[in-house]
Amino acid sequence: QRQNVKAQVQAQIEYYFGQDNLIRDTFLRSKMNENGWVPVALIAGFRRMLNLTTDMSIVLEAITSMPKLELDAQGAHVRLKENWQAWLLSGGGARSAGAGRG
Repeated sequence: QRQNVKAQVQAQIEYYFGQDNLIRDTFLRSKMNENGWVPVALIAGFRRMLNLTTDMSIVLEAITSMPKLELDAQGAHVRLKENWQAWLLSGGGARSAGAGRG
């Protein structure tokens, strides 16, 4: 049962971080910090994820076994291992802090 749920969680996370979704998903991209990291808790809190599991250990296990993704040292943030820079929204990050005011 756990392995089945883990496989479903992996498929959903793979979808979220797939090119076809990231092209359109400005919400997820807006949650990336300047280094491309997204809080795992944010991903785990998406409705489709909650329908699969509320067990964070399954979510973390799924992410760590996905070759395209990596967790930070604390296990709190996830990002693409390669080419994460391509998905940062322009205007995001530390360099443009304060831009867009007024």
